[in-house]
Amino acid sequence: SDYFNEERKKLDEKSDNNKSNTGKVKEIDSFLEEIKLKQKILDERKILKEKAQLAKSEEEKLKINKKIIEIEKNETLFAYTSRKERVANLYLGNLSPEVTEEYLCQRFGKFGKVNSVKIMYPRKDEDKKKARICGFVCFENKDDAENAKDALDGVEMFGNVVRIGWSKAIPKILNNNKAEINNFNFDKNNTCNISSNKKIEVLLPEDKKLKRIIDLLAKYVTEEGYTFEETIKKNEKENPLFDFLFNTSDLFYYYKWRVFSFAQGDSYKNWRVDPFQMFENSYVYIPPKLNNTKKNISKKQEKTRSKKCEIDEKKKNKLINIIYNLNKKRVSICRAMIFCTRHSDFSLDIVKTISSFLTDLKYDMLKKINLVYLLSDILYNCSNQFYSSWSYRKHIEEELPRIFFYFRKNIKKCDSKIKAKIFTDSIVNIFHMWDIWAIYNTFFMNGLKCLLSNKKLNYIKNEIHESDYDKDLDGTKIEFFDELKSYPLNLRKNAFSYFMKDDNQLNRLCEQRGLYFDESFSKKKKIKYLLIYDDFCSNDINIINRKNNMNFILQNENKKIFTLGFEENDTVLHAEEKHAVNVL
Repeated sequence: SDYFNEERKKLDEKSDNNKSNTGKVKEIDSFLEEIKLKQKILDERKILKEKAQLAKSEEEKLKINKKIIEIEKNETLFAYTSRKERVANLYLGNLSPEVTEEYLCQRFGKFGKVNSVKIMYPRKDEDKKKARICGFVCFENKDDAENAKDALDGVEMFGNVVRIGWSKAIPKILNNNKAEINNFNFDKNNTCNISSNKKIEVLLPEDKKLKRIIDLLAKYVTEEGYTFEETIKKNEKENPLFDFLFNTSDLFYYYKWRVFSFAQGDSYKNWRVDPFQMFENSYVYIPPKLNNTKKNISKKQEKTRSKKCEIDEKKKNKLINIIYNLNKKRVSICRAMIFCTRHSDFSLDIVKTISSFLTDLKYDMLKKINLVYLLSDILYNCSNQFYSSWSYRKHIEEELPRIFFYFRKNIKKCDSKIKAKIFTDSIVNIFHMWDIWAIYNTFFMNGLKCLLSNKKLNYIKNEIHESDYDKDLDGTKIEFFDELKSYPLNLRKNAFSYFMKDDNQLNRLCEQRGLYFDESFSKKKKIKYLLIYDDFCSNDINIINRKNNMNFILQNENKKIFTLGFEENDTVLHAEEKHAVNVL
């Protein structure tokens, strides 16, 4: 374009002047000039985008967008891209061979605009045998990619648990091969004629039943392809409900837009409202306006608004009625799960209501098992693509430490040991399933297991009187000595490190480890539960090591080789001997 030619000429003239003055252009000088030029172009693009948002007419907006495209398509920009535009590429590991790029586009598209999807199929025979398949999903912006990563990491797709992480940053380049839902998708040479193209304003059908039929058909066509549409055309020729497939009408354009909208990852209730073209020099489609949302609300603002959305009294009473009638049968738990999934807009209120029953010490313990099964089913279905069920995962994670803190109290106060054993065993089985699904990380899960185990600290009783030691001893007193002396020897080092931290750091540690705390908790009480957690985890490791030793000894009993099994765990045995000496 003229703009870039002028800038390039200025740069060349400046370099010629430098060359004539110094005889030779320094490489660093030309590099700096190149950076300045790129920065100037980026600033120009930013100003144009602001003007496009403030444009009063569509024609004015399209002219500005033409200039923006010229900037973005310029080759000099591809060498540099700002970090915000680059870090939006996700790596997908452990993909099933049944997963397709269309499936990934649809699954990830609900979180935001996807620029590209690529599955890396194995080429070598060794990789084919191991079935190592990975892929990449590139989002338009980082926030959408982050939401997708949080929601789908560890989710099962076609029998494989998919691992998602950040991939190497790549520059955002416009893809001309695929039509995208925005007003930038047109050829720069033919942009001047776009204002003359026919504009089609998509209207929502007034008949709700017919609208539902069109939406469902569009959804199936998106998933199954146009062969499904052809089949419907053959079988439903005489059906008046499907006349829109054969006649060019408002319903036909609505159906056509719906198919394209679903293919880009839009949902039944939310879609992009910017005008767009499906093909170059084709009609300009203007999607219908959303009733409940504004045009330029960011994804984060939508999240905060959905969190504030409160459940109405009628639905809340229905939820409470479902909870009271809940039993251990699959059908009962399935119905409750479907209700929760369909009302995921009120996920926070639903989780809070279930949590209030689970933390009620008067509520029957065995009935609480059914509620935990319900939470488990909701977590398993967090990847549901038709509803925003992913929001449950975060809300449940926030409530679980509090729930298990009260489970700990429940087990202590339970009169029947058999009842407490049944309750604990059932929850442990659920833990086993959560570990397989990899819903939460190991540190968080260990905290919940620690609270359920009802483990206590073995405090040391110090009966040392002032007359037993000399006051005139040299040296300074150990910091936090009075608090540390009551803790077991193997935990004093950890206790000291916790006392050195401030309240915010301790709160963060408790959150990461799935331990409950509130405003009433003193620093000492938080440290107590952190030490119980450390003791629980170390004992778990010791038990595993002892089992390994026993298996080794039994296998080698005939050979009379016993010493090798203990070499790896000498430190553990020494620690136990020290503990035994201290007790004595």
